[in-house]
Amino acid sequence: MAQITVDKYVDHMPLHRQSQRLQRAGVNIAQTTICGWVKLVLIHLVALYELHKQYVLACRYLHVDETTIQVLDEDKKGTTHRGYYWLYFNSEQKLVLFDYQPGRDTDGPDNVQKDFQGHLQTDGYSVYDHFDKRPGIVLMGCMAPRKAH
Repeated sequence: MAQITVDKYVDHMPLHRQSQRLQRAGVNIAQTTICGWVKLVLIHLVALYELHKQYVLACRYLHVDETTIQVLDEDKKGTTHRGYYWLYFNSEQKLVLFDYQPGRDTDGPDNVQKDFQGHLQTDGYSVYDHFDKRPGIVLMGCMAPRKAH
């Protein structure tokens, strides 16, 4: 299960090709079985992700930034859309959390940081402004100049 998952997500080998490779080696495993194994692995990884998120956010000083990522579009084969990785850096324990969101609005950081309390360092993007009004959060800017609008 680990090898199939690594082949899929690290080496980008689709499951049907892995199934074909196994058949050439004389191992006949239905593709539906392989898909089920990957789903099982991912269920366990979600639990680890949630635990990791708790560790990252259990600090008193958090850096946050977002960056774009091209995401394959399920509905339109061969096309992509712009998504966003929100990055949370716990500089106390040197831990990083990546959180994918389809948009760049407040929903992503609001959900991830709903229980966070401490110093929050961000750039000048306005989506972070409302954190200054939340009890227990001290919003700090970075040294980058803010663009005038």
